[in-house]
Amino acid sequence: MPTNRDVFARKQFEYRMEQTTTFFSDLLNKATREGKAAVADLCSARLDKLATHAANEGLSATEIVELIREEAAAICSKGGAAWQ
Repeated sequence: MPTNRDVFARKQFEYRMEQTTTFFSDLLNKATREGKAAVADLCSARLDKLATHAANEGLSATEIVELIREEAAAICSKGGAAWQ
C-alpha cells in the first residue's frame, strides 16, 4: 500500500508533467502562429513583386495568369525555397 509520501510524490510528478505539457503546447502554438505570419509576409511580398513586374512590363491578362501559374509551380517544386 502506498504511503502518504508516495501519494504526494505521485501527485507532484503528475502536476509537473501537466505543467510541462502545457508549456510545450503553448510554445508549439506560438511557433505555429509566428510561422504562419512569416509565410503570409513572404506571400504578400512575392505577390506585390509579381504585380509590380506585371505593371512595369504592361503584361496582358493572359500573360499575368501565366506568370502566376509559373510562380505557383516554382513554389510547389522547390518547397517554398523560391520565396527566399
